[in-house]
Amino acid sequence: MRAASCDPASPRVAVLFHRFGPYHLGRLSAAARYMSVVGIEFSGTDRTYAWETVAGSDPFPRWVVSPDIERESVPALVRKVASALDRAAPDAVAIAGWSHPAALAALLWCARKRVPAVVMSESAEIDEPRRPWREAVKRRIVRLFSAGLVGGAPHRRYLTALGMDDARVREGYDVIDNDHFAVGADIALSFGVQS
Repeated sequence: MRAASCDPASPRVAVLFHRFGPYHLGRLSAAARYMSVVGIEFSGTDRTYAWETVAGSDPFPRWVVSPDIERESVPALVRKVASALDRAAPDAVAIAGWSHPAALAALLWCARKRVPAVVMSESAEIDEPRRPWREAVKRRIVRLFSAGLVGGAPHRRYLTALGMDDARVREGYDVIDNDHFAVGADIALSFGVQS
């Protein structure tokens, strides 16, 4: 399924998050106006976020790799991620982060298929104490990505410190769904709520 408002010749991009929350779907719906998007979430549940499963009539296809990714063995996870990406047949893959085994499985698929991988990152150098050996591992992983989409300047600096060429990094990962808030504001104003 291609988004109705995008050019049929636009690139097909698979966007992978650990789990979709409402703001992820806002981002993907906005992106679907400009390109063909396939939304893939690694897990239907997780222990970090208390989000309900977000259902809706999305302007893009989406599916879940595993009902509970924490119960998957690494080999099973690699197979399931590869199967989802084979099904999506993307021209590029955007992956949230680089530390989870599912994100690494997606990066492995990209390397094997020679499909460009874009890391989406909000990591900054000051987030936590950095250990040289871990940073060396991250540098090797970051080299496998074709580009980066980051939240802001601190995240750009960290990604370039890990070896990504600054010319391949774009800011704009942290966005909000303006239409969602405009509708909510209109509803609040209709009830006489004012700031």
